[in-house]
Amino acid sequence: FFNGLDFDFPDTKNKGQRVRGKLGEFDVTLAKYLGGIPTDMSARIKNLAMDIPANTTEKGLKDLLDLGYKSINIGMGFSTQWDEASKNIKVNSLSLEGVDMGTISLGSTLGNAARELFTGDKNAMQLAALGLTVKDIKVNISNSGLFDRVYDREAKKGKKTPDQLKQEISGMAQALIPAFLGGSDAATAVGKAVAQ
Repeated sequence: FFNGLDFDFPDTKNKGQRVRGKLGEFDVTLAKYLGGIPTDMSARIKNLAMDIPANTTEKGLKDLLDLGYKSINIGMGFSTQWDEASKNIKVNSLSLEGVDMGTISLGSTLGNAARELFTGDKNAMQLAALGLTVKDIKVNISNSGLFDRVYDREAKKGKKTPDQLKQEISGMAQALIPAFLGGSDAATAVGKAVAQ
């Protein structure tokens, strides 16, 4: 665990530029080892902040510049635990957040997580990983600015209003997701939820 880190290093992709920023907090916890592999893991990064170089050629950063962001301040984290008795891996949280952007977080339960996942034997681990099943999944998305900027930009490209674009995307989600998931009542419900 550490906090309060400042960084300043040359930008290898933009000659003459430097990458400067701060990291508020970084923490990694590894526990309950089996075969030299941790079965409980968590990691957290908070307030990773930096200015975006004005002439960056990095696609992701360039996209953010185009959306009007001059700097970023992000955090991310995950937490997982394996339960041998139930053969479940609980993904308690997998999250990414950005100031003036939004937050996306995911929680899930993976089933059929056999002991072989943690043996250290590469072949056994690969075979065990192929047997994993997704028992449940929950996704939460909170918008605090990023989606609005994307809607505005894409709507201008298509000569539409942001509301028109939102309606089009909602309609596509409601039609395509059930088709992709097999057309069941549950798939239709997922499509409606995403559209909303």
